[in-house]
Amino acid sequence: MFEKITGGIMIGISLILFFTLNEVPFKPVFFPKTLLILLMLLSIVLIFRGTSGKQIVIDNWKDVVGAGGIMICYVILIARVPFIIVTTGLFFIALLLSRYSRSMVRIWGISFGLALAFYFVFARLFNVPI
Repeated sequence: MFEKITGGIMIGISLILFFTLNEVPFKPVFFPKTLLILLMLLSIVLIFRGTSGKQIVIDNWKDVVGAGGIMICYVILIARVPFIIVTTGLFFIALLLSRYSRSMVRIWGISFGLALAFYFVFARLFNVPI
């Protein structure tokens, strides 16, 4: 039942944002609209998959709360700290929480590489001001 409610809420939010983007004087709306359509499709999948009777079980609530805290800190810091630095930190902490690797050099390299890739894709390729 929780999956149906969550899917319905996400479809509603996606539709509101999708139609709100038509009124925004922002030229490159293709990418946000594409993400919203993808979110709507995934929400529909969540609604129908939620009827299969499978329960989502969270074993470690500390990781869930930690991930939420990271996202809140990221939203607060993104306006004050340069994009590459704060995004590298976000990916680094997320990879630590996911226990991806024991090598700190590998985790830092992946984090910095992803942040740099996102920067070049959005700032240089799509001309999104970061």
